[in-house]
Amino acid sequence: VMFRETGDPDYLPQVAGAADLKVGETAVKEYAGTGLRSFPLVPTAIHAIFYRVAGSAGFILADLLMVVLYACLLRQFLLVGGVARWPAELLSLAVISTTAEWLVSKASAMVHHPAPKMFWDFRFPRPSVSEVVFVSFLILASMLIARPPRSAWFYVLFGVSFAAALQSDIYSAFDAAFVAGAVSIVVMVASHDRWAAVKRLCAAAAAMALASLPFVYQQLHTSSDLKRRWGAYSTNRYRTLLPGADVMACALLTVVAAFVLAILYRRSDPKRRRVAALAVVATAVGASVVSGPVWLALLHQTIQVYHFWFETQLTIGYACLLYLGWLLTDLREVFPFRRLPEKTTVM
Repeated sequence: VMFRETGDPDYLPQVAGAADLKVGETAVKEYAGTGLRSFPLVPTAIHAIFYRVAGSAGFILADLLMVVLYACLLRQFLLVGGVARWPAELLSLAVISTTAEWLVSKASAMVHHPAPKMFWDFRFPRPSVSEVVFVSFLILASMLIARPPRSAWFYVLFGVSFAAALQSDIYSAFDAAFVAGAVSIVVMVASHDRWAAVKRLCAAAAAMALASLPFVYQQLHTSSDLKRRWGAYSTNRYRTLLPGADVMACALLTVVAAFVLAILYRRSDPKRRRVAALAVVATAVGASVVSGPVWLALLHQTIQVYHFWFETQLTIGYACLLYLGWLLTDLREVFPFRRLPEKTTVM
C-alpha cells in the first residue's frame, strides 16, 4: 500500500490484522479491535495470507500474483469474447503495464479533453484486486449467455463469483447485479427445458446467498456511526449520483455501438460468438450509469458516490478493449502476416 503512486495506507492495518487473524475494526480509532471489521475481507485475503507467510516481501509477492492473475483473466475474457489470441495477449499486456492508460492520456492531452474511461491500475485493493474478481464474473456471464445449458456446478460458480464481487467492491457488484439479471432472462428464454433452467438458476442463487453470508453478517453488525465515518449518508438528490455529461455520452455511444455490432455479428456465423460478450459489457456499461440512483432508491442511503463514476469509466474501458480486440482480429484476417522463410544452413 505504502510504496505505490496512488492508494490508501488505511488498508495496511487491515491486511496486517487479517494476517494475525484479528477481525476487529481497524479503520476507526474509537472502535479499534472491537466487533467485526466493517470492510469486506475478500479483497485483502490473499495479501493477508502472503503477509502472514513472508512479511513485507509476501505483500509484494501477492501484488505480483494479482498482476499476473488479472492479465490472464483479462486475456481469457477477450478470448471468450471472440478476440484472437495475439490481440488478446497484446491488449492484456498493454493494460497491466499501464501502456494503455499512458496512450489514452497522451491522446487526451492532444485534444485537451480527458477521455471518459479508465483501465485497471495498481491501487490496492480497488481496482488491483477487485477487478480480478469482476473480470472473473464477466467471463462466466459471457459463457452462460453464449451457451446457457451448462452444468449446475457452473451456475454455482457463477453465483459464488457474484458473491465475491459483492464482497470485493460493492460498486462493481451493483453492475454485476444487472448483468446477473440479464443472464437469468437469457437462460430462461433460450432453454427448451424451463424447469431445468429454473433449477440451475436456483443453484446459482443458493450459492450466491451462502457465499454472501459473511458480508451480510458484517453489514447487520456494523454500527450506524461507523457507517457514517465511512461516508454513508441519506439523500433524495438522485441526479447527483449520475456521472458527468461526457461520461454519460461516452457510455451511450458504447451501448449504441454494442447494439449495432450485435446486429451485424448475428448475421455472420464466425462472429456470432461475440454477441454474448457484447451483451454483457453493454449491460454493465448501462447499469453503471444508473446503478447509483437505483440503489439509492432501494437502500435509501449511499456512500462515496465518486466510485460510481469510476466504475462507469472502468466498464467503458472493458468495452473499448473488446472493440479494439475485434478490430485487430479482423485486420489480421484481412491482412495476414506472412512468416519469413526460415534460413537453412549448409553443413
